[in-house]
Amino acid sequence: MDTKNFKNYLKSKRYSDKTILLYFESIRNQLPSFEILDGEDLYQKCLLTIDMKKTSSAFDFIQTRASIRQYFEMRTGVAFNKWNSLSREETPLDIFLKKFSIHLKSFLHLSESVSGARVSVARRFISWAKLDQDSDDWSSIDPNTITDFLENSGHLTSAASKNTISTHIKSLIDYAAFIGKKTTLSITKLPLHSKLTIYTKKTKAFDKSEIEKLEGFYCKDNEKDTRNYAIILSLTDLGLRTCEVCNLTLDSVNWEEGTIRIWSPKTKKERILPLTVRLGNALENYIIRYRPKIDSKRIFLMIGINYGKPMDTEAIRRVVRYAISKIGIKGYWVGPHSIRRYFGTELYSADSGLKKVADILGHDCITTTSSYVRLNIEGLRKSVACDWPSFGGDHE
Repeated sequence: MDTKNFKNYLKSKRYSDKTILLYFESIRNQLPSFEILDGEDLYQKCLLTIDMKKTSSAFDFIQTRASIRQYFEMRTGVAFNKWNSLSREETPLDIFLKKFSIHLKSFLHLSESVSGARVSVARRFISWAKLDQDSDDWSSIDPNTITDFLENSGHLTSAASKNTISTHIKSLIDYAAFIGKKTTLSITKLPLHSKLTIYTKKTKAFDKSEIEKLEGFYCKDNEKDTRNYAIILSLTDLGLRTCEVCNLTLDSVNWEEGTIRIWSPKTKKERILPLTVRLGNALENYIIRYRPKIDSKRIFLMIGINYGKPMDTEAIRRVVRYAISKIGIKGYWVGPHSIRRYFGTELYSADSGLKKVADILGHDCITTTSSYVRLNIEGLRKSVACDWPSFGGDHE
């Protein structure tokens, strides 16, 4: 019975068919033992299953953990990471982490999901390092301590995962210093692990000439190029994620008001954006002249062997990557998301505030947005009215 219920529950949360299948396959063998348990027994069984998966591949571990958390929430109505705090009395550590969470959301303006992730890592790290949250001296924690923690976290097999976790721990140490605890200054020097250095490269994005070449690549008057041109403009004119592009439907566009409704599978939220004239014309041309006349409401449909099926995220990526390869742009950073970085940078350079850019890009917090925006050094030089002041003597 739980098999059907779980699939319907994921569908009600608007997960894609591909994600539903991945989540279901991740815990299918566990469902018979899960459905006979309730409450704390179910929670402990889920914990044990997740813990056993830590020796598996990173992908397998992440998929299993995510699917189990969704199943648990379906059964209990409570988020998995909140069950423990609801089923027992608060400890001093719980109180400390609750204050940390408030600091992240009210002072740093981080989203609920990002704050929750940082608090979860903080709980694990404090327990592992045997830190006394009531102590005023946390100076024993240094980069080597964090490196040891990362090396002993078996499920963190990728450098990207370790980089994220070390950043979360740094946030905890920053908070400790903020409330007056003694900390080690060297903790602020990231990356904390030698394998993370490949992720310290400067974030790159397309320049204007490259975007113009990309927009002009699909120029033929046929079904394929007309569709692909509209896809490219959805990225360059609106800064959409690829998952948002493939989820556009015929009902998304309000032709009278000149707006388009964006549904983000990532944030599970909607936002309304103005529809540019050229994107509107491109969509109109594709929908009226070339789009297959089928029942699906998705705007962008496959051609060829899968004719008429809705395009998924990977199909959208292929359209972009093919054009990029043909116009000769190369680099480790090249991909559909680089267009989103370009859009964010251009929007910010046009005197749009960071909060406005965050709202348009669909970010929950401006901390995320700041990583998308590259500083226009040349523009900054022109706007500075006087030379930078010089200082004499030693200073820090």
